[in-house]
Amino acid sequence: MKLFKDKYKTIIILLVIWFVATAFNITKAVHIDDTAYLWIAENILANPLHPMSGMLNWEGEARPIYKTLNPIATSYIFAATISLFGESEIALHLVFSLFILAAIVFFYLLAKHFVASWRYLLTAMFILGPSVLPSQNLMSDIPALSLWLAFFWLLLCPTSEKDRAKRYIFAALTCGFAILIKYSSFFLLPILIVDIILRKKWRYIFVLAIPVFIVIGWSIFNFLDYGKIHLLSSQNTAFDLYAISKRFSLWLVTLGAVAPFSLIFIPKLISSKKGGLLIIACLAAAELSSFKNWEFANEPQVSYFLRKLFFANGLLVLSLVIGIIFKKLYDFRSRHPLFTNPVNVPYLILFLWFLGGSVLVIIFVPFIAVRHLIGVVPAILLILGLNINIHPQINKRSLYAGFCLTVGMGMLLALSDWVYADVYRVSAPIIMTQVRKLQKQAKADSTVWFGGHWGWQWYAQKVGMRQYDSWNSILESGDYLVMPLVERQWWIKPENWAYLVPVDKLTVVSTPATFVRIMTNWPFSPAGFYAVGEPQHLPWTILNSPLEEFTIYEFKKT
Repeated sequence: MKLFKDKYKTIIILLVIWFVATAFNITKAVHIDDTAYLWIAENILANPLHPMSGMLNWEGEARPIYKTLNPIATSYIFAATISLFGESEIALHLVFSLFILAAIVFFYLLAKHFVASWRYLLTAMFILGPSVLPSQNLMSDIPALSLWLAFFWLLLCPTSEKDRAKRYIFAALTCGFAILIKYSSFFLLPILIVDIILRKKWRYIFVLAIPVFIVIGWSIFNFLDYGKIHLLSSQNTAFDLYAISKRFSLWLVTLGAVAPFSLIFIPKLISSKKGGLLIIACLAAAELSSFKNWEFANEPQVSYFLRKLFFANGLLVLSLVIGIIFKKLYDFRSRHPLFTNPVNVPYLILFLWFLGGSVLVIIFVPFIAVRHLIGVVPAILLILGLNINIHPQINKRSLYAGFCLTVGMGMLLALSDWVYADVYRVSAPIIMTQVRKLQKQAKADSTVWFGGHWGWQWYAQKVGMRQYDSWNSILESGDYLVMPLVERQWWIKPENWAYLVPVDKLTVVSTPATFVRIMTNWPFSPAGFYAVGEPQHLPWTILNSPLEEFTIYEFKKT
């Protein structure tokens, strides 16, 4: 009877978490890179056998789709959804909510295995926290996350020897499908190899052929599509020591910005000499980095303070994770050999998940973003959960305070992001109406162009504006160009700027929901939650400036 009740309790709790996560996303506007995925989906519907041969104007000029960074399996999911339900944002988000449901289930199963006592708390803290909840857009990150979690559940959770072959086969399939979602999922392949080696399951080595054949099939499809292999022509990343050290610093800042759950451990750390010294060392490192590298003219003081706080917190979380896993492995080593006993394998793989996933982002990803970290946040929470489990002296008050702060920050950032995304959906028809009035006054039927990026591209095109191409667009006298402030403006050719005269403006003011800002145009480019490319950028900050400002220009060449 108790088992029956526990089963239904689990189902209800997980469904509530899913409902809350979906509620924040189901009516969200097309946002950030969503537009690119949807345009690629439209091209798939028009030409399903040559999906990457089409053109995509993503950074001010039309380029072939095959020059994009990631594979396009996500866009095939959109293409299928659009063919069934049309371009309904609700339908698209509902389909994607199935991936967040899968992420909830597989993380819960992992938490139940590693940290049974706190499985519900950790699951809610992960899904409703500031890394995942605001990241629920129409991009590849959540589908990839769900596949990563399924992969690690297949490897790490206990199973009978009879089922081992099935689990390896499904893990290999999951790895292959994940690669078709994001190339960063190649990281799963060496994890699979290590697991087979550590468990001495050599007879299952054949499963490695599954992701290899999937990638070969994808590459042949590329060649038949446009004559090249996409995997071999992806974007290059700077590998010099300075670039890597900068990305590591930004990785720490980004991790610290979405890891308020560190509060759980602060009281315990303060109560011990070593813990107190660790906190002081993290704060000192942040202060030193600030003194040497983070003095930016005209930066708001709150951003300067938050950067130091985020860096110190990220360093603290990193230190805790490394310390906990090494202590766990040392304790096991004292009882039996570290690399030869199957008991140790799940903890070694858990550590490699965190370490490998982090190194992958720092070395190979061109810029840091919160969505690039969500693949390792589950490993971080599971490792920290091990410490909660084995240290009953961790105060429950601090545990629940950390939980509330994490979920609260997640909801605050998700709400702010929803409002910011909605700016372009609401503003596009308003601006088009303003331009039509200007055209009527001028008694002209001129072309209305738009520049800019991300969600604005989707909605500006939907109301009838034409996208400006810095190489191919020819403006004529009387044409109008609409440009947002937060999005990039330097794509407009200088010879066109000389004849663009501002004739109207629309300012979108901040609201209480957006004082915690996930995007800002300070100091020189849009940055924030989705792009932390320079030390000046922060994943989120506190700001009361206008959310956006659209300027309508008339092209006057006499």
